[in-house]
Amino acid sequence: MYRHIATDPGYGGIKIFGKRGALMLPSLVASGGRELVHSTGLRNRRPPLEITIGDRAFYVGPNAHDWGRPVENLDLDRFAGSPEMQALLYGAFT
Repeated sequence: MYRHIATDPGYGGIKIFGKRGALMLPSLVASGGRELVHSTGLRNRRPPLEITIGDRAFYVGPNAHDWGRPVENLDLDRFAGSPEMQALLYGAFT
């Protein structure tokens, strides 16, 4: 049995389409987030999804830039399999 999945890795977000519908994850990626702690007032906020590729950790999705150093790679080479695009794709599948 074949499972068909379509992806659209756009600049604003990565979209995945399948039999059960669609999912969109905003293209927000941050690196080096493990050593950073973010809190608002006295209440800690929940961190975004963390994806590890090799020895690099990335936060992806909403609020990712609040938890690490923003990765803002907007050139066309990012669509050729850059680590931040891999992190977004794995995050969307997760």
